[in-house]
Amino acid sequence: MASLHSNQCCVWDTYKYTLYTKFREPWLYRFAAKGDWDLIPNRCKKHPKEANFVHKYAPKDTPLNRLLRTESCSQCSEDMRQNIFEMKHKAVAALLDVNVNAALYQDSFQRTPLHWACIDAVGNHGDLDDSIIFMLIEKAPQAVHMTDMEKRTPLHYLVARNDEVPLKVLAKLVAICPEALNMKDEVGETPLAIIKSRRDELHNVDDLLRTLMKLESLLTPSTDRVLCTV
Repeated sequence: MASLHSNQCCVWDTYKYTLYTKFREPWLYRFAAKGDWDLIPNRCKKHPKEANFVHKYAPKDTPLNRLLRTESCSQCSEDMRQNIFEMKHKAVAALLDVNVNAALYQDSFQRTPLHWACIDAVGNHGDLDDSIIFMLIEKAPQAVHMTDMEKRTPLHYLVARNDEVPLKVLAKLVAICPEALNMKDEVGETPLAIIKSRRDELHNVDDLLRTLMKLESLLTPSTDRVLCTV
């Protein structure tokens, strides 16, 4: 009987979720989730309040968080990826224009839009990729200091989840929050420790290390000593 009751609850929860997504999710959130990013700027102009929406179900995110959670298409052609990034850039700008507070919103993972942007920074489109992150930082520089439920800053994800670390973004994050290089996450890892462990994986490790050395003047004495061992 317990198993039957559990199954009934699961079916009912699924039904409630289906109803919620069908009738409560605004179109702006749906566009963000489905990748219809070219429709977002116009929707923001006509229905700006939809940018304030926070999903009832996990990860309890906003349209901006949801858009930035979508990873880049590694299988797409270069031209197609360029078009996707341009649409993404315009969509992020439109969402920030109508709800700048979304730049500091933490979802159920306690991740801000900046966390998500740094998770998938890619690094293959230069200024186009960087500009999305720079937009977020300009609107909410406090997000650089913020940690998620794993006690990770955006800098942790920038060096941990990208095979090529965008150097301009790295420099910007460190300039705002130099202590982040030595901030420990839940398992005791710092961004510097992550870089050290990924030396053989990072495509631009030599440029990355040179950039870090140039940033020494911004760092604390304790960080300088760690840098020498990276």
